[in-house]
Amino acid sequence: TSLLMPFWFSMKMRLTNRPASSISPYVIAGLGPAIGLRMENQQSFWDSISSINADLGGGGFAGIGVDYLWADEWAISADVRYMALDFDSPLRFSEDYSGLTFALGFVRAF
Repeated sequence: TSLLMPFWFSMKMRLTNRPASSISPYVIAGLGPAIGLRMENQQSFWDSISSINADLGGGGFAGIGVDYLWADEWAISADVRYMALDFDSPLRFSEDYSGLTFALGFVRAF
């Protein structure tokens, strides 16, 4: 079992500047380090926890998305990203964890 935890430093650029619209498309890009955790499947949960190994990696992403502004300062955000994420050694079966990802979240503008 593997767990990927990227720590992205990202920038979002809005494609429209219409304050009256509740839909706001954007492009987004970022890069940063990542931690990959590898855990061997054991018979016992506690045995699995004791077998966790970590590896550092890094990468970046680029994507497009849309914010739906449902209140003055709040929005629901959805985007599609291509993520390029690589580690020095395989976490489980691969060193390369690149591919399309989908993100959904809440945004507060300030």
